[in-house]
Amino acid sequence: MSMGSSPFAFAEFADATLRLPDSLREYLRWPMGSLVHGEAILPAIGRASPVVTVGDFCTLDLVARGR
Repeated sequence: MSMGSSPFAFAEFADATLRLPDSLREYLRWPMGSLVHGEAILPAIGRASPVVTVGDFCTLDLVARGR
């Protein structure tokens, strides 16, 4: 599997049906870290790099706040 950052890096999975194993469903149901909302986000992440967001709204919100 390619580890590049091109749009085709994971092309082998494009037509695959991926299914989360039942053994992981309960474990992954809950957040693994703190949830931060609104203005509290910038102090929470500080100067961390990289910052990973999940979801369009979360990403747009963080970008709008200057990160």
